[in-house]
Amino acid sequence: MMTDLRLMMLRVPTMEQAHSTFDSLGFALDETRSTCILGNVQVDISSSDSGPYGFTTWKFSGERSGKVRLDPNVLPPTYFHSVKKTPVPDTHINGVTAIDRVVVMVPSLPSAVAGLESFVGIRRLKLTNIRGVQTAFMKAGKVTLELLEIRQCSRPFIWGLAFRVTDLDATLKTITRSGGTVSEPTKALQGGRIATTAPDACFGVSLAFTEPAST
Repeated sequence: MMTDLRLMMLRVPTMEQAHSTFDSLGFALDETRSTCILGNVQVDISSSDSGPYGFTTWKFSGERSGKVRLDPNVLPPTYFHSVKKTPVPDTHINGVTAIDRVVVMVPSLPSAVAGLESFVGIRRLKLTNIRGVQTAFMKAGKVTLELLEIRQCSRPFIWGLAFRVTDLDATLKTITRSGGTVSEPTKALQGGRIATTAPDACFGVSLAFTEPAST
């Protein structure tokens, strides 16, 4: 059975701020205004009057249930999620069709990779050095996990998401009309083009919109 990333939990200061942020970036929420479906990944939003804010946990499909027994200093809180059916993707006016990559900062890359391989069942695709940072790429269903070794970080955390779009220029125009702010497109390391938000635009999570290279 393929292991998929299926659920991510986003903690925000208030739901009103979450609604404003998602609306300004062109993302659709469900009728309860507390869930966003991105491809086959569900993002559940909850509010708290104290931080840290951002993504607090991630959940993977699997036969087991409950929390994966991993050292919290190795990976963000990791769980298995019993999936009964694949969620129907929302239609987002920004043109996002799915999550392309999840970027995670970890203190020890070998420990993080071993944890995902041994306890979650995800295999490493590539180990490389990007601008002096040891980086591992792994695959969870259709989503790429990009693990960066930042030894000085005090805890592992989900740093950012990259979304897949087919027309980056149209996406940026839609976000601007909706009141959001995104950088000008630049060439992406993986090919194609990319545009990013500021880290404080979405509760400490960096967001990127990626357009694949023309074939």
